[in-house]
Amino acid sequence: MQAWELEPVRQASVFCGMPLAPSHPYVHHKVIEALLTAQKPPGGFQWAFCANFDVAEARNILVKQFLRTSCTHMLFLDSDIIIQPDTIVKLLQCRKPVVSAAYFEKRGGMSMQAYYHSEVPWRRDPQVEYRDGELVEAELIGMGCVLIERWVFEKTDYPWFRYTLHDENLPDDERIGEDFTFAYTTCFKKLGIRPYVATGVKVGHIGQAVVWGKGDVRLL
Repeated sequence: MQAWELEPVRQASVFCGMPLAPSHPYVHHKVIEALLTAQKPPGGFQWAFCANFDVAEARNILVKQFLRTSCTHMLFLDSDIIIQPDTIVKLLQCRKPVVSAAYFEKRGGMSMQAYYHSEVPWRRDPQVEYRDGELVEAELIGMGCVLIERWVFEKTDYPWFRYTLHDENLPDDERIGEDFTFAYTTCFKKLGIRPYVATGVKVGHIGQAVVWGKGDVRLL
């Protein structure tokens, strides 16, 4: 590892927020084991859960908790995502305001959760094209394992996350899920930035088995 790559890790402190909602009401023990044994930045590491019927509000509550700390970065981690030992460090080394690890659908086509914006509700957006190992810019990302620099939240206002698919008063391009609302409305429309995906930083997505990538499915 080069010296310049160490600086984001040495200077960083991370607050990990895990939302719990009806779709993900519990945390798998392998998620906890992976998080506890992962490499942490020397600047500090904190961890919190938030259970709420509305997953968007659970994420907002976790952001408020994060902003009451002095941590430099927030890591959103879903309760069905298994990180690798170096996931947090590798995301810090990307040095991007918003960067997601690569995680894949646990059913169907097992596609990576990074998309271009269709601007049409109720239709799956086209997937981002990439070569494995690239750091690629996306328009919409899932929030399963995403590292966010503190200033992104400080320069925007509550609510950072909103579930708006059913709100017919909004224009079509804003009728999206809470994770996409953050990527599109909070990041792009308010700050003019796009999230990135570190396609070489793969994490596991728990279903009946663990999906680590297309064609890489392992039993629990």
